[in-house]
Amino acid sequence: MSYVVKIFLSPSLLILCLAGSIRNAGGYVWAYNTQPYFEKYYPDVNLGYWMSWIPLVGGSMGVLLGGVISDQVIKNRGLYARVWVLVFSQLIGAPFAAGALFLHPPYCFLSLIVANIIGEMWIGVALTVVVELVPKALRTSIVAYYLFIISIIGGNMPLAVPPLKEATGSLRVALYLLYPGLYLASSVLFLLTLFVLKWDANRAKMLEDEMNRQSSPLLGSEQNDDYGSSVEKA
Repeated sequence: MSYVVKIFLSPSLLILCLAGSIRNAGGYVWAYNTQPYFEKYYPDVNLGYWMSWIPLVGGSMGVLLGGVISDQVIKNRGLYARVWVLVFSQLIGAPFAAGALFLHPPYCFLSLIVANIIGEMWIGVALTVVVELVPKALRTSIVAYYLFIISIIGGNMPLAVPPLKEATGSLRVALYLLYPGLYLASSVLFLLTLFVLKWDANRAKMLEDEMNRQSSPLLGSEQNDDYGSSVEKA
């Protein structure tokens, strides 16, 4: 458990958890407020026709695209390239998310498709970065904690919509701030990880070596005995 705490106290993972939570929150906000938004501004639109397939198709394509880019296109370019994918996917996806609020039907739905494809790339790529910053023995636990954190924080963000709507006097403005606005905020936070990524990657490697030594004490003593005998022979 002490190793899990050490890992989570690393700046990169703390920022990744915060960035993932913020980005996840944007998705939750839109999911919970899609129907109220269209009922208020476009009551005559057939919302069920569009929303029955756009999240499924666009989101699935985005997750798959993120995995392909992470594993095939930039797999030999290291963690930095993956973090840049996180940064630019949210930066590019934000205007299309804003377009879903700014444009009238059916163009708002077309913008939403692009927002889902590009914006959802972060899921697999972020998990890949988290996994590579963690010793192998702790990866399952860390991923579970990471998903728990971003789900708890993100899942509660829709509670901020009513007071923000009341403060701004507009549901649309509130959604601008908490939907594409959170895309941009997560992009900035993902960018911050670049400044501490190398240090934390080296730290994770040192922790893994330390864990290996503690889990294999006999191996360490055998190596010491071999070293001692070689010294005596010399």
